[in-house]
Amino acid sequence: MARNTWAERFNGQRPEPMNTPEKMQKVIETQMASTETAEKILRARGVRLLFLRPPSSGDFYTFESQAFRRESTLDVLMGRTSAQGFCFEDHPEF
Repeated sequence: MARNTWAERFNGQRPEPMNTPEKMQKVIETQMASTETAEKILRARGVRLLFLRPPSSGDFYTFESQAFRRESTLDVLMGRTSAQGFCFEDHPEF
């Protein structure tokens, strides 16, 4: 069911909050700021964090690579937090 829901976006239509590049960037920025805040709170409590970008393939990978480019999402998040992160693209064994 989740895959079918995600696949509904493959045709390029995005929901209202993300239907322009500017709106999309605002959503991404809001999520990153929220993640930064959560990371600081968790670290203060002694929690160690690890961000993991799991593998995807086919139409899902194509969509994710276009809609959520790594250099403007995961790489930025890793630079803005002190958490460790792994992306399947960096590890062929994944």
